[in-house]
Amino acid sequence: MRYYRYVLKPPGGYFHPLEEEILKGLDVERETVLHVSLLSNRDGVVVYGCEGETDELAERLDENTEIVESEIFSVDGDGFNLYVRFKPGSPATDLLEIADENGLIVDTPFDFTDNGIEMTVVGKNERVQESLPEFMRLTENAETVLSQVGRYVPEESEFERTLTDRQREVIRAAVEVGYYDNPRRATHEDVAELLDCTASTAGEHLRKAEAKIMPRTVTNK
Repeated sequence: MRYYRYVLKPPGGYFHPLEEEILKGLDVERETVLHVSLLSNRDGVVVYGCEGETDELAERLDENTEIVESEIFSVDGDGFNLYVRFKPGSPATDLLEIADENGLIVDTPFDFTDNGIEMTVVGKNERVQESLPEFMRLTENAETVLSQVGRYVPEESEFERTLTDRQREVIRAAVEVGYYDNPRRATHEDVAELLDCTASTAGEHLRKAEAKIMPRTVTNK
């Protein structure tokens, strides 16, 4: 099984027409999609992680006829989760149907970033390739970039999957020798000795790995 990470940047930042109808002009930021699926009747279901004001959002959700049901829940300060079940016939449900027909998994969560929506699809290589033409047709109005491909490991964290094999190896070595302890007990030289490489090489790998990991720990980066 392989995973394929795509970055999609739709016009205006809204992938589903409902998102624009409901969210445009509101003080609400979508941070992540926690769950997305297609029901047997082709209704779509999505759970967002959001931040912002909920009062006007709730009114718009109630008024929209394309939404079957919705709920704002787990409100914690400005943060909250949003459940939406919406009617079929949109690019979002069409994409989910393509995934369903080809035995593909839309791996969640995926994030909204400054560069677009980061979406990971998991499946057999040949099935992913077969679905690509239809996938590209449905996303033709969005900037679409294949950013990463790799072997899918279910127990692997999203952070780990972002890194190359070598970067994971260097991070693990750094943890082992105490580079990330407080106070720090090791240097690049200690990491390099464990990996049998130069200190500058170890430092470069650590910086690249940290550059991938750290933005994902900060909201909306």
